[in-house]
Amino acid sequence: MTEANGVTNEVAVELAQAIGQLRRTLRRSQRELYTDGVFSSPEYELLRYVYDHPNVRVGVMANALSIAPNTASTLIKRLMKLGILNRTTSDNDRRVGTLCLTPYGEETISTLRDHRLSLLVRGLDDINLDAKAAIISAIPALLELIKTIQDFEGSPSCPFE
Repeated sequence: MTEANGVTNEVAVELAQAIGQLRRTLRRSQRELYTDGVFSSPEYELLRYVYDHPNVRVGVMANALSIAPNTASTLIKRLMKLGILNRTTSDNDRRVGTLCLTPYGEETISTLRDHRLSLLVRGLDDINLDAKAAIISAIPALLELIKTIQDFEGSPSCPFE
């Protein structure tokens, strides 16, 4: 394994696996709350974004979430069919659409968000104090890591573009 600044690929793999496992665990725990099935990660992220940014333009949402336009369209159509999402178009330009949650969508996302938060609170309350302190102190570092990775997008130094 190569090492850059003291971080091995193994550490990066462990971090990715831990984050993925946390997300899957939280998503699976929601099956009992939503009888139509659990949202995929991209669907849930789209809905959370629209929940936080009502009447957002489709292109702005897709750009913010790094979703390709055709993927955004597919997700939007499915969520509209479920009665969770509304898409309105401009009278001046039918290609310009905005998104908002239906009342059912708002209730659903609020319930799912509250459930995720309550699980995280319960989990943090139940783990030992050292582990809890490590997680709490890691949050600013994780946010810095996210920002750094986001800055790589479109950068000529990004090794995978």
